Amino acid sequence: MSETQTVRTKRRRATAFDEMRILEQEGRHGWHLVDFGPWRLDLEASDHPWQHLRLAWPSPAVLQALSESGWTLVGRWAWWAYLKRPTPPAESD
Repeated sequence: MSETQTVRTKRRRATAFDEMRILEQEGRHGWHLVDFGPWRLDLEASDHPWQHLRLAWPSPAVLQALSESGWTLVGRWAWWAYLKRPTPPAESD
């Protein structure tokens, strides 16, 4: 994928009950969260897999520790914080 080409998609009807499953599935295929809102997830394509994390009421210390571990804060909504990080491909034996 070219660095100048950005491919985005929206997943509609995502709820608190299924959004993490959606993000896990999409992340395996190189899609990562770039924005979100009620009933939607905005995803961007990349050349590598991603991990996503949703935390309730994380403290600044927790967010700082996650940042130091490679996690990026995508945003907050109500009491939730959404984070992502690239996952390197599994190494072969």
